[in-house]
Amino acid sequence: MSKENELANFIKQRIFELEINNIHSISTLSIKNLITEFKVNNRSILSVEKRVCKSLGLEVNNIKIKCRKREYVDARFIIWKLLLLENIHISINYIARRYNMNRASILNGLKKVEYYLESNKSFKEKFELITN
Repeated sequence: MSKENELANFIKQRIFELEINNIHSISTLSIKNLITEFKVNNRSILSVEKRVCKSLGLEVNNIKIKCRKREYVDARFIIWKLLLLENIHISINYIARRYNMNRASILNGLKKVEYYLESNKSFKEKFELITN
C-alpha cells in the first residue's frame, strides 16, 4: 500500500472513530493534526517492528508477507501485542490493513499471544527478551 493510500485510510478511520458526520466540518488544523498523528504512529510502529525483528534475527521487510513460518508468525504476534502494550494509539483495523489481514486475524493473534505466554516456554523467552 502506498504512503498516500495509507494516510488516506488512516484519516478516514480517525474521522469514523471521532464520529465526524460532516467531512466539511473538519478544519485544516484538524487535518494537520491527523497527519502528524499518522506520522508519529507510523514511526512508532516501525520502531517496534525493527526492535522485534532485530531481536529475532529477521528482516523487517519480510514481516508483512504472508508466511506461516513459526518465526514470522511469532514476530507478528509479538509486534501486535507490543503495539497495544506501549499504548500507541492505533486501531486493530489499522494494524490489520498494515499487515494485509482482517481484524479477526489480529484479534485471534492477540488471543494466542496470551495463551503462548502461559504455555510456550520458547515464545515466552522471546517475548521477555524483546520487552526487557
